[in-house]
Amino acid sequence: MKKKRITTEVATTLVITITSAMLIANLLKLEPPTIQPSKIEIHIENVDSFQSSIVPVDIQEVEIQNAEPVVNLFYDIPVSDSEQLLIREISNQFGIDYELLLAVIKTESEFNANSIGDNGKSLGLMQIQPKFWTSLFNSNDCSDWFSVKDNVTVGCSILQYLYASYGDTIQVLSAYNSGNPNCNNGYSDKVMGNLYQIHILKR
Repeated sequence: MKKKRITTEVATTLVITITSAMLIANLLKLEPPTIQPSKIEIHIENVDSFQSSIVPVDIQEVEIQNAEPVVNLFYDIPVSDSEQLLIREISNQFGIDYELLLAVIKTESEFNANSIGDNGKSLGLMQIQPKFWTSLFNSNDCSDWFSVKDNVTVGCSILQYLYASYGDTIQVLSAYNSGNPNCNNGYSDKVMGNLYQIHILKR
């Protein structure tokens, strides 16, 4: 009885194995279903109707996404943004480094356009002395020594002249202050120190 039960179990296992093998063999013979591409037909009655159906690309949006960040041109100094732009424009016109120009203005007047120094001899942002520079003032069509535009124009014109004469920034600064390019009174050092401060005050 025990021997007969074992034989039946073996036979059942054998049948299941053979059946599974046949199913796997049939599955392997199956080919994947063929997918036929559908045909899409477009009928254009006229060019105008076709063009009107096209959705335009938002060019403005694309330009904003690809736009480079705007470089801030202003400094945290007691000069309005509009005056800073004006001073920058004048410095570019005369080929004077803008931050160096701001450093000279800070050294001369602490950005006070109404400043008067040297017992009334030096005037405005760049402390110009009419005694020496009236001809340059007139040749640049200036009319007001205390005007930001006129005062900085004359100051840049002086610096441009000194650069043409000496070429070296330290000598130019010394000559601007004392008339002597080789004067060692500490003025040029003060300007260079203010130049560093101006640089870190950029917004």
